Amino acid sequence: MTPEIIKQRGEHLRADIEKVYKEMKASNSLKMEGMGRNFITPVVLEYIPIGTSFDDAKKILLAAGCKVSGPHEGVRAGTKLSYLDSVIGSFNLSSGWMSATKFFVSLIPRAIGDYSVVNEVRAEITLGSV
Repeated sequence: MTPEIIKQRGEHLRADIEKVYKEMKASNSLKMEGMGRNFITPVVLEYIPIGTSFDDAKKILLAAGCKVSGPHEGVRAGTKLSYLDSVIGSFNLSSGWMSATKFFVSLIPRAIGDYSVVNEVRAEITLGSV
């Protein structure tokens, strides 16, 4: 993927996430943590489809303004995929005196240590109190 396409996908991803957040907020459909989940995986899949290289996916998340971390290969234990194998992206959507709203995405590999392509994506907006 060219740098221009990565930049464009990141910018459009960010705009679409913010649009969905504003729509959910306006319709009072955002669920607080512990009261349900606000999955928006289809939005992310438009820009990071299954089969995208991990390198390109990370760059797209960075272009969207995400902090990106993982995988945490040095601290994992066991023989099954876990959250430690995921690459995580996140950014703040809003924060107030007693609450914070964030976007989180997990990019999941095909197998432990196989970071050739993204095998699964999970994305959500979290609304928590501080």
